[in-house]
Amino acid sequence: MSISTGESVDKRIRTCEAEELGSKSFGMEILQTVSAVYQRSPEFLGSSSGEEGDLDMDHVNTTRDNIRSLVQDVKTLEEKLFATQVDDERRALEDDITGKILLAYWKGICSEIEQIVEKVIRRIVNDGSISRSEQEERSKNLQQDGMILEKATAAASDDDQSHLRRILADAEAGISKYELLRGS
Repeated sequence: MSISTGESVDKRIRTCEAEELGSKSFGMEILQTVSAVYQRSPEFLGSSSGEEGDLDMDHVNTTRDNIRSLVQDVKTLEEKLFATQVDDERRALEDDITGKILLAYWKGICSEIEQIVEKVIRRIVNDGSISRSEQEERSKNLQQDGMILEKATAAASDDDQSHLRRILADAEAGISKYELLRGS
């Protein structure tokens, strides 16, 4: 493949970097989170440059409440685990507990990533030392970078984290192996 322009070289470098991150544990999920914020960069034009007041506090509070609820769910599941003597039920409860813990961590990590990336983008696109057209160009470039990241996630191969991903997905979907086992 022949690359003729600097822009094409930059795009290829970004794609390679995204693919490399995507190969790391939960890298695809991180890329998807970052990509979504980058693609929203035009929304940040004209806002202040990343001060605390710019954060979507409803989203932050909802995430915090969800994490608290998950912690309470873990405590409840642990009580059931300690009271259960049947090995199959214990394993199912252990998977449910692991899923809830992973989900709580993951929600916190995603929230932090979104907040930090949004603050950085706000500062980049609202740089007061450049003209409005340059700010718009920066926003457009960041949005394009988000699309590059999105394409990299679509082309990714599966990794050795499939078991953890399944446990996390089950927890996010509200699927309890323990309840499924007891229902059978």
